[in-house]
Amino acid sequence: MQLRLLSITLCMCLGAALPYACAQSLKVRPQAPELRENGVQPAEIMNGESATIVLSGVHLAGGRLRVEGACALLSYEIAEDAEIRAHVRGLLAVGYKDNHCVFTVANAVGSVTRAVVVELTDEQSQKREARQAGKLERVGASPAEERAGKRWEIHFADGAVRVFELKAGEAKNVQALQRADDGAPSFQDGAGNSIGILVRPDNSVYLMERGCTRTGILRDGQVRDGKSLPGCVHGNWTAIVR
Repeated sequence: MQLRLLSITLCMCLGAALPYACAQSLKVRPQAPELRENGVQPAEIMNGESATIVLSGVHLAGGRLRVEGACALLSYEIAEDAEIRAHVRGLLAVGYKDNHCVFTVANAVGSVTRAVVVELTDEQSQKREARQAGKLERVGASPAEERAGKRWEIHFADGAVRVFELKAGEAKNVQALQRADDGAPSFQDGAGNSIGILVRPDNSVYLMERGCTRTGILRDGQVRDGKSLPGCVHGNWTAIVR
């Protein structure tokens, strides 16, 4: 603040002698975003539920928010230079060990990262304990599990096509993941890239890839109106599910 006042005083004294220098000295330079020590609230969210996370700090306007880990970013808005409101949903699979949802705010100068914890419900915790003890019983596939399928052929608006198949080792657990409605089985493409695909009982679809969430509605083995949320490449999409 003192430096800025000094610059203004000098410019007033110099008058029009050095207009360009004065203009440059008064120009506000961009700064890296910062979050306060307790600048991400709430610190915990429940799995399978939607929540609004408030990130508070400074130099947030003009930044871009990326969310990774055990939740999906539904939308966000930057209310002011000191606050971002992120609308997320906890999507932690029972078998996953890392229960952190990671928020990164970045601009051209730098970035800052914080995390919140995604907590399993009591029922989901019991299923995790049962699985770890090897006591989880195999059950028949539910309609939701059948809708998830084993192969997704995804077509994007820019012409790109990606094919994902149920990841080896996931098939035997897909019933438990979908039955609890608490996470997404892992699918993989030919290059080894993984994606989580969750089909909910109302046929709403969440495709979760690193830094990207896509949504849509599955009907008759197809998604015709898929949307890509901020942070995704390729744009909107359709899919054929088998």
